[in-house]
Amino acid sequence: MKAGEPIPCPACEGDGEVFNAIEYDDSHFRECEACDGTGAVLDPWYRRHYLALASEAGAVGWPSSYREDLTVHDRRSCEERDPREPFAWILRECGTHIISVQPDPLDKAGNTGAGLIRDCFGPGSWGDRARYYTWDGSKLREVADHKALAAWVETTAASIARARKREHDERFARVA
Repeated sequence: MKAGEPIPCPACEGDGEVFNAIEYDDSHFRECEACDGTGAVLDPWYRRHYLALASEAGAVGWPSSYREDLTVHDRRSCEERDPREPFAWILRECGTHIISVQPDPLDKAGNTGAGLIRDCFGPGSWGDRARYYTWDGSKLREVADHKALAAWVETTAASIARARKREHDERFARVA
């Protein structure tokens, strides 16, 4: 086998994966894109957010290093979330970041997704170029910059908070 040749998936004979000797050693084979090594091919509807990220990354040609951010971490994050759930995505020359869009703080320090984007992902923050995207539950859209992305996260998180409050109030009204 030569570096870069596809490795057929033994479980489903699906897409397989590409072995890249520069990025991976022999112990780090990625699972099949189609079945994640289980043999059961997932319905594309449940993978549509990851497929949108992977397609955009391929079109842009990034990340040129730390590809595992996309192929391992973003993929896992997408598998763990409902594809209808919004999130922010940052595609950099050297990696990617998915940021949750929730009204609740992301950590014990009280950081929100919008604050994290403003404080940590501005131009030059990581020493490389970046592009900023929103996933609204159905489509990946590029936004102008980290400020526009942070504003979208704030607005979307506030909308989620209002919907939660409305549901809570309706539930409480039915009980009363």
